[in-house]
Amino acid sequence: MTLNIHNWTKLQKYFPKINLGKEELKEILLKAFNNYKEETRSTVSPSEIDTVNIIFTSSGEIKRLNREYRKKDSVTDVLSFTIEQEPLIGEIYICPEYISEKYSFEEVLRDILHGFLHLLGYEHVGHFSEPLKSKEEMFVKQEDMLQNILDEINNRVR
Repeated sequence: MTLNIHNWTKLQKYFPKINLGKEELKEILLKAFNNYKEETRSTVSPSEIDTVNIIFTSSGEIKRLNREYRKKDSVTDVLSFTIEQEPLIGEIYICPEYISEKYSFEEVLRDILHGFLHLLGYEHVGHFSEPLKSKEEMFVKQEDMLQNILDEINNRVR
């Protein structure tokens, strides 16, 4: 799998104190994606994904995408799209501006994983919340992967 990160400066603008560089984050995410174990009902295996593009974008751009593709005229934190089926190419759009208004950098990581799981075919019924994070399959996977990533980051920073 190839992982590309675009518009890194948008992330840095809203999260200037992150302890990771672009290449470090890319390495950590690739490791998490490749270590993902398909034990559940995912329709796509990570090994079937050729390329994932993570694109940090503005609130105006993500609102436009949300309106155009989901018919929701609002800013959101994450959107994911399958761009090509063969080879499978997916894009995950993240809005650091929106996320930074309420959350820490950890939420950026959670949203990247959320988008990745959507690319694998996972869906969820409700919005992410404390009660659902331990009950709904997609959120359980997301939080398990997030904890592994946070452990990896904490081990690197020390």
